[in-house]
Amino acid sequence: GNIVDQAYLTSEETAKSKSLFAQLMKVDGLSREEIIDSILTFLFAGSDTTAHSVSFALYYIFSHPEVLAKVRKEVDELMAEEVHAPVDIVPKMEYLRMCWKEALRLRPTALGTLRRTQKQHTINGITIGKGEIVYVSTVNLHFNPSLWPSPFKYDPERFSREKEKERKPCSFFAFSAGPKNCIGRNMA
Repeated sequence: GNIVDQAYLTSEETAKSKSLFAQLMKVDGLSREEIIDSILTFLFAGSDTTAHSVSFALYYIFSHPEVLAKVRKEVDELMAEEVHAPVDIVPKMEYLRMCWKEALRLRPTALGTLRRTQKQHTINGITIGKGEIVYVSTVNLHFNPSLWPSPFKYDPERFSREKEKERKPCSFFAFSAGPKNCIGRNMA
């Protein structure tokens, strides 16, 4: 709370800043408590889900020696290029990206999400009215054998760019979908 109070005292400087805090302060109608809640959500939701996904990705990579060998080869090849800093290679690590997404498929950080229907739908003879709340299960999607052959097997190749293009939209739901998807999707 003290940081928020200090920021209100220096609102001219905050207005020039592009920080998350400054952007929240510019939103009309946000109370001091709402700003604090938003910041805490970003901090805790981001750190917890990141720790979860990194932990499981490392678990799966180190549990599969053939996968670990491919990751090492990719890192070695990229580090051999002229790179200013090791962090520069991260966006180029295609196989590691595939490993991480497969870990998120098997161990999603969110088990599901709730959505309110915008219009009436009929699915397999069941009618869902407009405005009803529907639970979308990430786990059921990620382990559905019609979407994912051998769904319990760790297989990073499922996330090659070619296979991603062939896959049905929303079959990989680790970040939810639509306008209310996870804000961390683009940071991951």
